[in-house]
Amino acid sequence: MLCLRCGYILDGVNTKKCPECGRPFDPHFDRTFRRPGARHRLVIVIAVTSCGVAVGTIGGLLLSMFLASLVFHEAGQGII
Repeated sequence: MLCLRCGYILDGVNTKKCPECGRPFDPHFDRTFRRPGARHRLVIVIAVTSCGVAVGTIGGLLLSMFLASLVFHEAGQGII
């Protein structure tokens, strides 16, 4: 468990206040403290999602360009 305010390690603390900054916490209520690594997982999820959106956007753009070139070719609308 980590303090939400200062990041102090709260494992083994006998009081219900952070010894570093005084912020109250309840070891039985998850919203009053942070688990180690939770922020790291969030960053990974956001990064993977962003990459997926970027790849999908670029792929869609390339596909539409390819299909448009086929249509122009079929219609005899080539450049030369």
